[in-house]
Amino acid sequence: MASASTPGSMSPELLKVAERAKREPERVFHSLAHLLDVPALGRAYDRLRKEAAVGVDGMTKEKYGQDLQRNLELSGATVLEELVDRGAAGPQKLDHSPGGVTYDYDHRGRQTRAGSRVITYNAFDLPRSVQSGSSGSIDAYTAAGDRFRRTD
Repeated sequence: MASASTPGSMSPELLKVAERAKREPERVFHSLAHLLDVPALGRAYDRLRKEAAVGVDGMTKEKYGQDLQRNLELSGATVLEELVDRGAAGPQKLDHSPGGVTYDYDHRGRQTRAGSRVITYNAFDLPRSVQSGSSGSIDAYTAAGDRFRRTD
């Protein structure tokens, strides 16, 4: 049987998440889909047993490996598209947080509301604006995600 992931078989990003989860066991991670890239799928493939059962599509590990790079690239795109399309990445609502604050997330896993704070994003998934509470102050951001203006 394939062994569990070891630090040597994990991406640096995923290793950081694992370390943070150990330090903060009460922490909730809302989306790890961005860590499902082609290298991560390749590491998962390498850990599969030779005699593993065929997939639901009838594909064996050996047959999948014959054109591994292409299959991993297609699989990675398909996995991420399916997560978004079926709503697995959102929209989500967390309304049982400490302090009774409600958090909303869109279909891409981006936080859109935190209590009375409303967040909008640009085409690059970076914050466009953050409107805080009833005071109506708005922080505006550049395309690179840097805050450039605050309107109260």
